[in-house]
Amino acid sequence: RDPGYRGAPYLDELWRSVEVVKVNSHTVRFSLRGPFAPFLDYTTIGILPAHLLAEVPAESLPNDPFNQRPVGTGLFQLEEVSAEHALLKGNPLFYGPKPYLNKIEFRFYPNHESVLSAYELGEVQGISRVLPEDLPEVKGHSGLKLFSARLTGYTLIFLNLKDPAVPFFQEELVRQALIYAIDRQKLVDRVLKGQGLVAHSPILPETWACDNAVEKYAYNLELARTLLIRAGWHNPTHLSAKRGEISGEDDEGVREKAGVRLAFTLLTDDDPLHVELAEEIARQWEALGVKAMLRTISSGLVREFLYPRKFEAVLIDLELHGDPDPYPLWHSTQTNGEGQNYAGFVSYEADKLIEEARCTTDSEKRAELYHRFQEIFADEVPSLLLYYPIYTYAVDEKVKGV
Repeated sequence: RDPGYRGAPYLDELWRSVEVVKVNSHTVRFSLRGPFAPFLDYTTIGILPAHLLAEVPAESLPNDPFNQRPVGTGLFQLEEVSAEHALLKGNPLFYGPKPYLNKIEFRFYPNHESVLSAYELGEVQGISRVLPEDLPEVKGHSGLKLFSARLTGYTLIFLNLKDPAVPFFQEELVRQALIYAIDRQKLVDRVLKGQGLVAHSPILPETWACDNAVEKYAYNLELARTLLIRAGWHNPTHLSAKRGEISGEDDEGVREKAGVRLAFTLLTDDDPLHVELAEEIARQWEALGVKAMLRTISSGLVREFLYPRKFEAVLIDLELHGDPDPYPLWHSTQTNGEGQNYAGFVSYEADKLIEEARCTTDSEKRAELYHRFQEIFADEVPSLLLYYPIYTYAVDEKVKGV
């Protein structure tokens, strides 16, 4: 609530509208202006120790030394941290039984090749993240046990629905054709090495709010072509197709309508996985007569391109919160500035459903509203959902109790 707060805008907006009253030394009362079902999820933010940070200006908190020596109540406490490692030791003030281990050390390496080498040399007993390209080698170590969990988010391609340079993104049939023409299962199998699940909804699967019956858009190149033809997008006369692939070089084979070519820039960061995904998707779209020109950004993707909406299409990972509320990403009020509706999706019916779902704590009613929202999302395809990522880590079999 401090005017100097520099964190997520949606947190700022919420907490400025909440009245906080200390009832006694163990009780705090929060008073909201109206019903707000996701509120409990917003209370999971960590509490800052007043005796250490009360005098620190809000704008200075991100760079305060406290971040290097946090205070907690868990089994372990931070002993030391550097660019090379972090050392945790048992917390002597822990209220429960003492930890079995006296210390835990995390070592940091410049790349994943160094991590695998460190394990082979016996320097570490676990690998915090196993990348898809490293899976075959890691599986070759009989002493390593793999553990996996689906991350709370998804990877997608935002389409800029408001950019006049790419007016075709405003056409529903074009957006549907683009998603039909992506073999997402192939992306999961070949690029991710199975470390993902094809995404069909902006609400996470296996949750109470997810509609499992929503349109899946299974890969169908012929249907994608039919949709573009129906929308008036045709191949130029010099195009020749053979075995489902577009022949020709440079600009040949790109569909056109009224002098506009079905071509755009696909932006992503320089993460090798994202680059490989973008390259494969661009290749698949070539068979549809769509040209996606890849551009990679080393830093500042969100601040310099997404916030000012200076992109045509962008491949990016999104992290979701515990509550399924889609307001921050898909409500029309979030289409400008630091709002996260980067696609510029505007649907007044979707807005109404999202708003109504926020105002009831009846989970069955909320689920009904979210199911209808997902139907609208599936029909309109405001952006292209790719997959829900799976996080894999490895631990030596000698380490027990994982």
